[in-house]
Amino acid sequence: MQKTGFVFSCGSGNISIALAVNNPSLKIYSTDSSEGALNVSKRNAEKHSVLNKIEFIHHNILTEDLNQFPDFDVIVSNPPYVSVKEFSSLQKEIKDYEPRKAVTDDADGYTFFKVISAKSFGKLKESGKLFFEMAEGQNSEVNEIMKINNYKNIEIIKDYQKIDRISIGER
Repeated sequence: MQKTGFVFSCGSGNISIALAVNNPSLKIYSTDSSEGALNVSKRNAEKHSVLNKIEFIHHNILTEDLNQFPDFDVIVSNPPYVSVKEFSSLQKEIKDYEPRKAVTDDADGYTFFKVISAKSFGKLKESGKLFFEMAEGQNSEVNEIMKINNYKNIEIIKDYQKIDRISIGER
């Protein structure tokens, strides 16, 4: 049986493309609520010769369910995790050139973690894993969100600056 992966908020496609390049047998579904982001992702996937390995789908995780999708072995998300309060203090390069909705949830920074954790648990295969990128200082709250949604074996991976950056939970 083919292994499947799912990417929420694909943005420019870097996570989907990296998964496709490094896991050639993985069937990847990559979603975003922005048609523009999906078009950029498709162009980037084509440049890396993996367009045929990724299915790009217009989907808004905040307002739509996941019934149309199969169950997954792995789910990955780099969600908008900057709080509305912190958004104003971001670097000019981010505030002025990144789409706002790709950076902030216009709330406390945890909206997507809560929704994705809740909706994804039932779509993960047994022992499937959910991966989140998160901001510095969010690890305790993200781990608690995952625990509330029944994830187990939760672990944290630090980035090259020794900052807690990735949270992984298992179904």
